[in-house]
Amino acid sequence: MGDVEICVDPRGTTGTAVREGLLKLGFPDFFESTPARATQPRRRGRPGTPRTGKPGVRKGLVEDSLEGCGGGEGHGQRDRAPGGTEPRAGPGWARLGRGAARPRCHGDGSASFPACPAPARDLTPGSVAMAAGALWGLVAALETHRGRDRAVRALSYGCQLAGAALPGPAGLPGGLLAASAQLSSCRTALRLFDDLAMLRHSCSYGLGPEGEDALVRGLSVLCNVANQLYYPCEHVAWAADVGIVRARSRQWWARSTALWGCALLLGILRSLRILCQLRRKLSQHKCTSPQRQQKLRAQVKAEVLSILMDTADLSNAIHWLPPGFLWAGKFPPWLVGLLGTISSLIGIYQASRGANSEAA
Repeated sequence: MGDVEICVDPRGTTGTAVREGLLKLGFPDFFESTPARATQPRRRGRPGTPRTGKPGVRKGLVEDSLEGCGGGEGHGQRDRAPGGTEPRAGPGWARLGRGAARPRCHGDGSASFPACPAPARDLTPGSVAMAAGALWGLVAALETHRGRDRAVRALSYGCQLAGAALPGPAGLPGGLLAASAQLSSCRTALRLFDDLAMLRHSCSYGLGPEGEDALVRGLSVLCNVANQLYYPCEHVAWAADVGIVRARSRQWWARSTALWGCALLLGILRSLRILCQLRRKLSQHKCTSPQRQQKLRAQVKAEVLSILMDTADLSNAIHWLPPGFLWAGKFPPWLVGLLGTISSLIGIYQASRGANSEAA
C-alpha cells in the first residue's frame, strides 16, 4: 500500500482532538515540537515512521534511540552527587566517587532525539555511590603521612586491645600483641622525619596571633616547645636501642614520655580555656543568627573531643613513666589498648570532619 498523507490544522478543532487522542495513547506531542509539520509535505520514508534526521530511528521509542549511546542502561543522563551538585566530567569518561558521571547520548539536548531515560539510583547513605566515595576518601587519606600514621596507630592499639582481651598468651593473642609492638616500632621510625615539620609549625605560630587570648597563646607556645623537644629525646632513645649511640635508652624514653605528657596536659588546659570562651559567647549571643550558633556549637564539640582524646593519651603516658609516679606501670594491657583505640578513633573522626569541611 502507498503512504496515506493527512494534513490537519493543529489550531483547529479537528487538530486539537487528534492531538489529545495521540497524547492519551502515549505518543509525543508532534504538533508542539514541530509546528510547521502539518503544512509541510511529507517526505517518503519507512511506512508510518516520522523522519527524525537519522535513518531508521523512530521518535519516542527508547529501543530505537539507543544507537550511539554505548548501551541501554543508565545512558543519556549523568548521576548527580548526593548533595544535588552536578559532577564535572568530560565527555566519554566515567568518574567514581560522589556521583558517577556517565557518557552522554549523542542526541541529548537536540530537538530530534528525546532524552534517554536513566534508571533510578539509590543515593541513600548506604548506597554503592556513597560507599565508593568513602573508599576513595580512605585511599586519599592513606596516601598522606598523617593519614597513614593515624591508621597504623589505630591498628596498633586495636591489636593490643584484642590480644590482651582474648584468653591465653599463645596463639592468636600472642600474635596480635606482637603485631601491635611492631606497628608501634614502625611509627617510632617514621617519626624520625617529623622534627622539621614540627619546627615549621612552631615558627609559623610564633607567639600566636595578636587577637587571640593571652592565656591560650601562652599555653600553645609551651605546648609547641614540649612537642619540639620530644622528638630529639625519642630519636636518641631509639638510636640507643638499635645500638647507634651509647646511652641509657630507658632514661631517654622516660624523658620523651614526660615531654609528651606535658604537651598533652598543656593541650587539655588550652582546650578548657577555649571551651569556656565558647560557652560565654553562646550565652551572650543567644539572639544571633542560627548559622553563628551552629558554628559555635561545632567548635564546642571539637574542643570536647580534643579534651577526651588528650586525656586518654595522657593516661597512657603516665602509665609509661617510671614506677612511683601516680598510676605509672599499673594499667593492664587491655586498658592501654582501649584508651589508645578511643584516642585514635577520635583523631580519625576529627580528621575526616576537617577534610569534609574543607571540601565543602
